[in-house]
Amino acid sequence: MLNRMNHRYSLFFLLLICAYIASSAKISRAEENSAPVALRGTDVGKFTATPTSNPQVVVTSDAAVGELTWVGSFTLRAEEHINLQTLEVSQAHFTITAANGDRLMGTYKGIAHATGIPNVIEYDVAGLISGGTGQFEGMSGAIMFHGSADLGQGTFKDEILGILAVEN
Repeated sequence: MLNRMNHRYSLFFLLLICAYIASSAKISRAEENSAPVALRGTDVGKFTATPTSNPQVVVTSDAAVGELTWVGSFTLRAEEHINLQTLEVSQAHFTITAANGDRLMGTYKGIAHATGIPNVIEYDVAGLISGGTGQFEGMSGAIMFHGSADLGQGTFKDEILGILAVEN
C-alpha cells in the first residue's frame, strides 16, 4: 500500500510541477529570479455545509490547523461548492495563514468519491497559489490537497503537496 500511495503522490507532484510551469507565464517580472520550493504537510479540521439555490449544490466553509514545510504551523480557511450528485468540487478558494500572520491564497477544484465507509468520502483537489502577504507577497505556485471527510461528523484531514516560487 505504501508504494502505491508514494506513486500516487509522485504523480500528483509531477502534475503540480506541470501546472506551475504552465502558469509561469502569469508570474510577474519581480519573480523571474525565483527558485521553486516544495511544500508538503498535513492538516485536520472541521467544515459546515450551507444549501444554495441549487438543491444539488452546497457551499462548505472549512477551518483547519496543520503543519507545512516552509510555512510551519498554519491555519486554513477555505470555501468550496460541492455538487452532491457528481461530487465535483468547484469555485473553491483558500487562505493559509502562518503563525506570524503571513498568508498564502489561491483557488482549486477537483473531485470526490465514496470510500465504501458510510458517510466518508475521499477527494483530490488542485489549484494555483495566486499570492500572499508578508513573506509570501508576490509568490505563486501550485497546490494539491488529498483528503478524506466524514460527512456525518463534519471533520476532514488533508495531505498537502505544492510548489511555490520564492524570490532569491
